[in-house]
Amino acid sequence: MELIRRTRSGNLGILLLGLPILVLLNLSSLYNYLLFHSLAELFAVGISFAIFLLSWNFREFNSMAPVVRLGIGFLFVGLFDIVHVLGYKGMGVLDYGSNPPTQTWILGRYLEAFALFLFVAIPGLTAKIPTFVFKIGYGLLFLVSLLTIYVYPVFPDAFIEGEGQTTFKVVSEFLICAILVLAAGIAHRRLPAYSVLKPPLIGSLLVAAVAELTFTLYQDVYGIANQLGHNFKILSYYLIYLAIVKTQITTPVRSAMSRILNRDVEDVISDHTRDLLGVLAHDLRSPFATLRSTSELLLKMKDSLSEQDREELIEAIYATSRQASGLFDDLSEWVALQMGASIESVDPYSFKSAVEPELDLIRYLASQKKISFKESVDPGLQTGVDPQLVRTIVRNLLNNAIRFTPEGKSVELGVFRHPDGPAGLTITVTDEGQGMSDERRIQILNRRRMQRSTGKGIGLFLCQQLLDRIGGRMEIESQPGQGSRFIVRIPE
Repeated sequence: MELIRRTRSGNLGILLLGLPILVLLNLSSLYNYLLFHSLAELFAVGISFAIFLLSWNFREFNSMAPVVRLGIGFLFVGLFDIVHVLGYKGMGVLDYGSNPPTQTWILGRYLEAFALFLFVAIPGLTAKIPTFVFKIGYGLLFLVSLLTIYVYPVFPDAFIEGEGQTTFKVVSEFLICAILVLAAGIAHRRLPAYSVLKPPLIGSLLVAAVAELTFTLYQDVYGIANQLGHNFKILSYYLIYLAIVKTQITTPVRSAMSRILNRDVEDVISDHTRDLLGVLAHDLRSPFATLRSTSELLLKMKDSLSEQDREELIEAIYATSRQASGLFDDLSEWVALQMGASIESVDPYSFKSAVEPELDLIRYLASQKKISFKESVDPGLQTGVDPQLVRTIVRNLLNNAIRFTPEGKSVELGVFRHPDGPAGLTITVTDEGQGMSDERRIQILNRRRMQRSTGKGIGLFLCQQLLDRIGGRMEIESQPGQGSRFIVRIPE
């Protein structure tokens, strides 16, 4: 009960802090309505992606299955909203008039209402459906929708210039509103009065319904009714954040850790956890700052940028989001290790194919820093080592090398089987960075805690913990001013 009390108190504090920000956001519409609209939609996109990223990292837990399915739905809701923003009248990116962005808007709201309804009405049934069904289904819906709007324009009109919203658009808004209200009624009936999920979930559904009703009133995409609707959408997504991220992910994880250690939540925040939070606060600051500055540049200079410049900025946003996703993956791995998760062998697979997504990101980061990246990986190399472990180690070793290698130098990855001794893999990462002293090398290999706010992050520490768990080992060859060579030996 104390946890619930402190959670509600914290939510009230955030709400009070958010009100002045919401006022400033609305005042920005007096300067430029596109600025208000883009920021409002990007807030919702951020919440959508956060729900997906956080829930996806707990996909192996059966109790989280309904939340994972909801997260997949919100991933594509966020993608619809991004297309809506890029196509909005005056943005100059997908400049096809007011009808296509209104069509993508209504599709996003249909998908949002559908995903929330499944989560509330039939969570047990959706949990039994494999995640790939949702990924393929929502993915096909997204692809077909864009084709029928932008390539083969057969999707029903939602907005006609000079006339306003079509009957299809207004009827759809009422239908979406009905789905949301029905879901709220089911949630009210099924959830007990003491549930911390009940108030924010029902609140988000009802506020979203009010937003849909408000969006039936505007005739001008820059009008006051449109602006009011976006205010309700912001409030709705804040409540969704409270309902899903805080009550369905954060609170259960904290409670589980409390039960495992058989002590109060306050005692669970051990030295390791404090170190982890410090590292995340440090390491997440950089990618999110880059995302913010790059997206602001894209927004402010959209009219003057060439197509090539736009593509480069979009690539930068994608690469940075991949880096942030990697940090969340590391967090998930670390939590799983603390909870005693086992690391199992799997059927043989292609090593190169498994790590290729990580190598794509490293190639981009190296090119941006003007570093030569070389790789020596046999395309036919097969292994039965846990692929997630392999990706985590390769990603963190290469990220560390890129970080400490200056412009104009090189980083090299090598993977081969042990030439002698027990069967296994040897992964080497060689850089031409600043190198390190013997004292520093021994300190890295022997440390048993992360270092907070030093820029060294969770990566190497996590690699060591994973290797300790499977009986592997890490070696470092380095001299000051002569670069470093990290050698990882993984048994099979």
